[in-house]
Amino acid sequence: MVTFFGTPDARKASDVRRTILCVTIFNMWLDVDRELTYTTDPVSSERTGPLIEFVNDVVQCMTEPPSRLSGEAIKRELEDFRRGK
Repeated sequence: MVTFFGTPDARKASDVRRTILCVTIFNMWLDVDRELTYTTDPVSSERTGPLIEFVNDVVQCMTEPPSRLSGEAIKRELEDFRRGK
């Protein structure tokens, strides 16, 4: 369960929530022995793959109205996660 009780700066609120959610998903992904990987479409340069799709499936279930993150936003969150930020 992910809960955030602080009163964040409204300009950064979505980033904080996105980071908390992504870190939780990445840790769960590792817990089930999956690799934190993505692919890049050679024509469109779009980030895709099972991890990106799973993150977006969870995000769609948790947002109202349902929305998706860009593959690039997930990639940045994943890079920060790997660096321990």
